[in-house]
Amino acid sequence: MEQRYQQQQQNERPPPRKRRRPALSCVQCRQRKIRCDRTQPCKNCSTALVQCLYQPFVNSPVVTRLPSGEPTSGISGSDVQYPASVEHDSRAAEGYARQSSYPIISQLEAAAKESSDPSTSSKNVGTSSLGATGSGLDLRYQILKERPADRPLQPGLEESGWHILKQQVGLKDSDVPLNKHRPPRWSEWLGTAPEFSTIYSCYAAAGGADVFANWFQDAETAPLIPRISELLQRAKNVAVKIKSSRPSRASLQITAGDLTPPARDVADAMVELYFQSFESTYRILHRSSFRHEYEKFWASPDAAPANLRLKVLLVVAIGASIHEDIDKDPQFYNTAFRWICAAQDWLLAPSEKARLDITGIQIHCLTFLARQIYSPSADLVWISVGNMVNAAIQLGLHRDPKYIAATSLLEAELRRRLWATIVEMEMQTSMDTAMTVRVRLDDFDTEPPSHINDHEIDEETKEIRPHPRAEYTETSLQLLLLDTRPIRLQILQLLNGPHSKFLYADALALSKELTNAHRTFSKFIQDNSRSGLTAFHRNLVDYCVCRFLIPLHGPFASKARTNPLFHYSRRVSVDAAMAIVSPEPCEPYTRLMTLGGNLLREGLRCAITAINLELVVQADSDRLDGTLHRPSPFTEVLKKAVKDMMALSEEQIKKHETNVKLHTLLASVLAIVDAGSDASVRKRVAQAAIDSMEHCLGLLESVVETIPTPTSSSVSSVDFGLTDWDLDWNMDILMPDMGGFWGSKSGAHSNGLLR
Repeated sequence: MEQRYQQQQQNERPPPRKRRRPALSCVQCRQRKIRCDRTQPCKNCSTALVQCLYQPFVNSPVVTRLPSGEPTSGISGSDVQYPASVEHDSRAAEGYARQSSYPIISQLEAAAKESSDPSTSSKNVGTSSLGATGSGLDLRYQILKERPADRPLQPGLEESGWHILKQQVGLKDSDVPLNKHRPPRWSEWLGTAPEFSTIYSCYAAAGGADVFANWFQDAETAPLIPRISELLQRAKNVAVKIKSSRPSRASLQITAGDLTPPARDVADAMVELYFQSFESTYRILHRSSFRHEYEKFWASPDAAPANLRLKVLLVVAIGASIHEDIDKDPQFYNTAFRWICAAQDWLLAPSEKARLDITGIQIHCLTFLARQIYSPSADLVWISVGNMVNAAIQLGLHRDPKYIAATSLLEAELRRRLWATIVEMEMQTSMDTAMTVRVRLDDFDTEPPSHINDHEIDEETKEIRPHPRAEYTETSLQLLLLDTRPIRLQILQLLNGPHSKFLYADALALSKELTNAHRTFSKFIQDNSRSGLTAFHRNLVDYCVCRFLIPLHGPFASKARTNPLFHYSRRVSVDAAMAIVSPEPCEPYTRLMTLGGNLLREGLRCAITAINLELVVQADSDRLDGTLHRPSPFTEVLKKAVKDMMALSEEQIKKHETNVKLHTLLASVLAIVDAGSDASVRKRVAQAAIDSMEHCLGLLESVVETIPTPTSSSVSSVDFGLTDWDLDWNMDILMPDMGGFWGSKSGAHSNGLLR
């Protein structure tokens, strides 16, 4: 009986539970029920700044995956082996952290301190851990490792840069604003800082925006708003008259007479100036080969082929942009515009397949550079660069010449130089337009060009002997920019990616790498001070590198006033901005800035916005502390930079600029800084806007008196795809016609949003 009972119990007992398969995702991703990429730390834990642990089974020992991807049993999360660079960062931060009771703040300050330590800049940037791994999260690993498990993350560090910017404007994270049918540029995003509310509300009230109608209704400021509106409309009317004398939106009919080069001695001077300035940074031509073609052109100018004629004319136009006598011929700008139109027409002709060669790519690059300098159709340059990238890829420039049979050493060097130049141009325009970068590191395998001078290679060369990198050659500047290319591509993907949500740790890690690379460049300049390097070269390379730091730290710098954790971003933004707006004294570079072309425009706008923000924040802080009467040396330096930019704006208006908003914006910022109390700020801003517009209007009217009566005889029915000479510094973030930002009653949810 008992045996039968036991048999019955065994039959009723449920079958033993099968052992579950081991879990491959980390514990945190399993708990949050999200997909894990199974790295250490995984992307989700890195974004959330939490400790990433792996546990295959319940009650089993913790398993941590090393960076190589191999699991290792018995290693706790605090014992994770990170790369050597992370260990170095952790040790540097460990000693500094003991001095503070806030571990996270101490680690961020330690990282900032190390990034400014010259001893850390000796490593080769081209082989840095960031460029090799593409992670860019070393500092985030450090924060995870140093933070005690029982201490929560400091508030504010989990905010992404995009969340901060959209919060300032009043947008949801899923909203995409449009300004004139395109996403706002970074200078416009940075201009949404709440510290500028008094300025843009003044302009919005002058434009009739209802949302700001009650901001300037007191007895002192109410009479000033109609005057601002009147002056702004008058300035726009005068600008229309000036633009009517320039090449119209309808394209010009290019004739043979329009493609006549200047006198030989003038052309020689412009060509030499081009090779001494732009060619050192944007390697497009081989000096010896071009000199041979140049002599062939002048031997018979009328019989020269179209591609050679256009190449010579574009080089002359680019070199003339920084010549001291450029303003003595007011018609030269129209002449250069015709040459650019002819080159664009030649590139887009029906038989464009015949242009798919090295010469065609060179003309592509020269046309891009000329358009950036003289600014026709500046908004469309990013699209044109996309066509140039596609042409270069179809020509095989993205593959290293060693994989291409029957390629001479000279052609191989030209292909490497052109590809590096095209990627550099693509990165700069992506930053200008806040658009995604189309070339990534894994899309090409073209090696850097050789470190040689042009006269050391020709068609007969059978062997190349590169110089040491410490020596200066005609390729040195391009190689220095190539060293920072992986870092800047990371920054572009982080800033302009459609689904990017970069955190403060990302900004710190990337800026540290970029700052170290820039120190390498500075040391190279110091060691080669007596070489062929000029102030123009140094200023242009500084601009190409430093401009990436302002958008990277800009969102966090705007929060530094309320969150001290972001103070380092505030300092980096101002330092980079001062390097851009106050370059090393150089007459050719000053003429390039005065020309007001698109080559430097967006970077200058971001720099000006960063300086304006710092000035306004300092003034508000001094006003609250009651220390406005105490002059600060730092504030005086910033004010001088703003006044210098106002003088530059005046020179641009005297020459080719038609927009007065930049000058008025700077005058308004100075009015806020000089205001004695909050009660007088709005009155001072409105009065400063009136004074600035009256002054700029007088400059525009003097320009109108010197222009000839426009004619329409040169208009044809053929459209080259180029717009007019729109040299405006569009501060539309301050104006009510920017739908979706400040123009509607709701303040941020009108026709400028895509949901």
